[in-house]
Amino acid sequence: MISRYLKIPDVTVILLNWNSWHDTIECLESVFKIDFPNFNIILIDNNSQDDSVPRILSWLDGGFKNEIKTDFPNLVKPYVDKPIQYKNFDIVDGSLVAGNLKSGNESTKLYFFTSNKNLGFAEASNVAIKFCQDYLLSKYYYLLNNDTVVEPDVLSRLVNVMESSPDIGAAQSAIYHYKKPKLIANAGARIFFWGQTKYYKKIDVDEVKTVDFVNGCALFVHSKVISELGALSDKYFFGEEDFEFSMRLKQGGEKKVCVGASKVYHKIGVSSDIYVENKQNRKFLIFALNRIIDMKSFYPNGIWHVWRLFALGYFYFLSVWRMKNSCSTASKIIYLVYKLTDSLSDVRRETIEPILSQFEY
Repeated sequence: MISRYLKIPDVTVILLNWNSWHDTIECLESVFKIDFPNFNIILIDNNSQDDSVPRILSWLDGGFKNEIKTDFPNLVKPYVDKPIQYKNFDIVDGSLVAGNLKSGNESTKLYFFTSNKNLGFAEASNVAIKFCQDYLLSKYYYLLNNDTVVEPDVLSRLVNVMESSPDIGAAQSAIYHYKKPKLIANAGARIFFWGQTKYYKKIDVDEVKTVDFVNGCALFVHSKVISELGALSDKYFFGEEDFEFSMRLKQGGEKKVCVGASKVYHKIGVSSDIYVENKQNRKFLIFALNRIIDMKSFYPNGIWHVWRLFALGYFYFLSVWRMKNSCSTASKIIYLVYKLTDSLSDVRRETIEPILSQFEY
């Protein structure tokens, strides 16, 4: 399903791994079956503390003989031929150590970066994007969660839409539940002026839906948008990057869409649950801090202070209704958010982890 372009554009698929090599290998098996003829892959290990790196290297070299557990054997099997040609580079303190590489495309299909620190989603993705800008010269970047499985035409569907509509700056695939593959989890969202989103849960297979918000789980973006408006914000270690990016694109007048024919199956919440040790109030705290601090960038200071009061009321309601907290616990969490957002300007790892270490709920 590839239109006849004068030149088939270059696409780089960017995946991050953190303590979830089994998901990553399953995902890569499906990615290698993508029918688009001109793409490569950057895989970044974000300082995993399990045996992810040796497991992935063994898989790449053809030494991994285990059966891959999957609910999608039609998309994962037969396994791609091994060994897989790759290049391995280190990321040291957020900077890629790649030697004297010359810019331009080559035959290498996969680049495996291993970081000495967990950089989070945005910063690690930005390392990959900079490598694309400086070396691969890709026209499009596809940021894909590693706990996904993709359809073979996932890229060709996105490329067709973007190439035929130059006014579109970013797109996302239609994201389906991995365990309920007929159920759409996210087809983009509308962003309301008060900073909340309404996720679309329906999209026709042949529909290209205009959206305000594009999901970072399967985000397809034109390189010119990154050059003009910047990459992902590294102010957020855990979530919020795609919301901030969508808001920035909205302000910049870039059109964003969800492509119904481009399908991804996502194990929703797996990576985030690992990070918060399945303590959902921790996830809720980070979400509230992320959104309130994020909106500082988009509202004048006086308006932000008024908006924050309404936002805190909304988060209190969510804490009681959705998180099933007692009114007392919800009040304590919301008061903590109120105090922290007075002084914080980011939710980076070094900012949030000391807070989490003292968080009792």
